[in-house]
Amino acid sequence: MVILLTGAKHQSRTELTIHSKEAVNAANMDPSIPNAIWNHLLGQEFSKKALQKHVLPLLETNRERAIAMFCGELLETSGVVSDQTYQSTKLALGNRDSVLVEITSIVGYYTYVSYTLNVFRIPP
Repeated sequence: MVILLTGAKHQSRTELTIHSKEAVNAANMDPSIPNAIWNHLLGQEFSKKALQKHVLPLLETNRERAIAMFCGELLETSGVVSDQTYQSTKLALGNRDSVLVEITSIVGYYTYVSYTLNVFRIPP
């Protein structure tokens, strides 16, 4: 989900094509989640509000919702997460900063990948 949200933020159809299939086939993600990201976050202004409206209702656990909101805020603000979001996500992840570091790193890495795919117009 972190990779899909990052790809949507950066309008990388190639990133979304590759990782939507992986999310469904390898990670057993409900196909409605990548579909909602494709239909409501790609090709539009990426926002936490759209994420809350179209993706959050499809997520089953508090952990998934916390990760999605952390990513959404990180991507919307290009790197700033409120203390409230940080603390609530950390709590949902078992008070482990290491998981927040991992999520932040994935967002950063797939931002780079999305930029590269977009600049060099790598087709899906």
